[in-house]
Amino acid sequence: MKKEWNLHFRQSFGTDAEVFVKAPGRINVIGEHTDYNYGFVLPAAIDRYMVFALSENKDSNHTIVAYDVAESLSFNPDIATVSASKTWMRYVQSVFVQLNLRGHQSKPVNCIFGGTIPQGGGMSSSAAMCGGLIFSLSEMNDWHLTRKQIALIAQAAEHGIGIKCGIMDQYATLFGKKDEVMLLDCRNLETAHFPMNLGQYSMFLINSMQTHEFATESEYNNRRASCESVVAIIQNKYPDIKSLRDVTMLMLTEHQSQIDETSYQRAFYVIEENERVFRLVAALKENRLEELGVILREAHAGMKNLYEITTPEIDFLVDYINNYPGNLGARMMGGGFGGCTINFVTQEIIDQCCSDVLAAYENKFGRKGEIYRLTFQDGVNVF
Repeated sequence: MKKEWNLHFRQSFGTDAEVFVKAPGRINVIGEHTDYNYGFVLPAAIDRYMVFALSENKDSNHTIVAYDVAESLSFNPDIATVSASKTWMRYVQSVFVQLNLRGHQSKPVNCIFGGTIPQGGGMSSSAAMCGGLIFSLSEMNDWHLTRKQIALIAQAAEHGIGIKCGIMDQYATLFGKKDEVMLLDCRNLETAHFPMNLGQYSMFLINSMQTHEFATESEYNNRRASCESVVAIIQNKYPDIKSLRDVTMLMLTEHQSQIDETSYQRAFYVIEENERVFRLVAALKENRLEELGVILREAHAGMKNLYEITTPEIDFLVDYINNYPGNLGARMMGGGFGGCTINFVTQEIIDQCCSDVLAAYENKFGRKGEIYRLTFQDGVNVF
């Protein structure tokens, strides 16, 4: 891989790269939209990744090349605001803006990046991009930033372009461990890693190829605002409440008459989803795999009926797997409005199941899906 990306770098800049970094995407077994409510999640870093190759240049500007789309961007190291219009360029500029705000102005760099994480697929290509770029710049400039610092700056970079995400994606891509999932407390940022032993079952993703990028800012931020409005109402009686993570179902129902129906349903979902995280962790650790399937079905129903973030395409894929002989369970994964489903079926039928679901999906919607069989990998690192 290093030889390949150095060749790409030489073709763009005429010299060898000095730093090579690989930043993985992530899956999330359970815990959707709980992270920005300071709750709990169960992600893992995966063998889909973004690669960065970079070196110091003799020019006065940063030059960044997006290999996969054959586009480039140059700007001054003093950058203080995001001015680009294209999505990937806005992410890149926002990273440098946030670094500059913290006193980490990089020497001028040449950088090329690309990778294998499908954009809009719910595997956090944006977190891998921001976290991987910051990690790369820290290596090249000898800043010695900690992974926690990098995660928080990466999150701030997304906030800087209007995406009010939580911290799960950044932590997953930076703190992932090979062959393990990570239980993350999104308030105090404590982590616990453990293997996910599935016995006779295998996990795979189905990419609906329905990108969620169009809905990321408006719909995602709208739901966050709903959650925060509920907290504000409940705080009037319970001032120690800081987020939905602190709200019990009893508190929520007590204030139902003061909360609009949509916000009530969304808060109801988040409170239940936090509980599902711990139920699923216990089921995995105690080898009660059938309960895992029950929890996945409950989670999808909540995303569909309460949080309202699924699509007909996603619902079709989930229902197909949940009705397939030999399945354990399936649900939508990620922020919603497209992307991937996460699925668990017996090892002996996985090949046939994957073939059947793709054929049925294309027949129903006229769109080809993609299957990803993934392994869990370590977080961002040099290679």
